Amino acid sequence: MDRSPFTALVAGASPVTDPGAKTEGGECTPNLAGEAVVIYDASGKSKLASGIESSIGEVLPSSYGDFAGWCFYATRIKGLPGGEGTYKVQVGGGNLVTVEEEHLRQPVDQQREGMRKTKLPPDDAPAPELPAEQ
Repeated sequence: MDRSPFTALVAGASPVTDPGAKTEGGECTPNLAGEAVVIYDASGKSKLASGIESSIGEVLPSSYGDFAGWCFYATRIKGLPGGEGTYKVQVGGGNLVTVEEEHLRQPVDQQREGMRKTKLPPDDAPAPELPAEQ
């Protein structure tokens, strides 16, 4: 298992709140832009790396199903120690979410494509953990 530090990619999507920014492929601002993104070990107790949520995203086109018209973004976090297997990720002081190392190592394009298959839960279901934030 590779234990060398790597640049993690934390990608997600948030609803577009600016009605003028809903142009497919256009730029948008993620809801938590500028907030801290912290990655902890699997226990959620030891902070391993952190970064700042991206301030620029991309409006997803209609081919993204449930996420069409949402703001997709990716935040790069340098220096995350490899070999942990799973990590806990926290954005903007919210809930800790378990994320597999394999997912954090995926290129942005691959993470964006994964959103095509992701379904939003019904309104009365808990919010999805990743890749979407609400």
